[in-house]
Amino acid sequence: MASAEALALGGKAGVPLKVLYDVINESSGQSRIVQVQAAAKALKGDYEPGFASELIYKDLGLALNLGKEERVPALRDSRSPAIYTVAGLALGQEGHRSHF
Repeated sequence: MASAEALALGGKAGVPLKVLYDVINESSGQSRIVQVQAAAKALKGDYEPGFASELIYKDLGLALNLGKEERVPALRDSRSPAIYTVAGLALGQEGHRSHF
């Protein structure tokens, strides 16, 4: 999510997405999702939904519950389910598919 936010913020500030993509991929932000999804979609101007936010919400809930059971705190990710709940409510059923 942080890389997507960096792409959105930098793009809005006028930094070319290709420059942002290159910087992220040469830094600690590098990840397979950025390499594959950003290159395949965002850099080409394709912002159509690709993965259901409701499934992300479910998966995050499973991970957070496991963390609680194993007594491993996940403070950063504890806010994520709320973000996807709001996104789903704001965007409706079709928009609930909105994520990479």
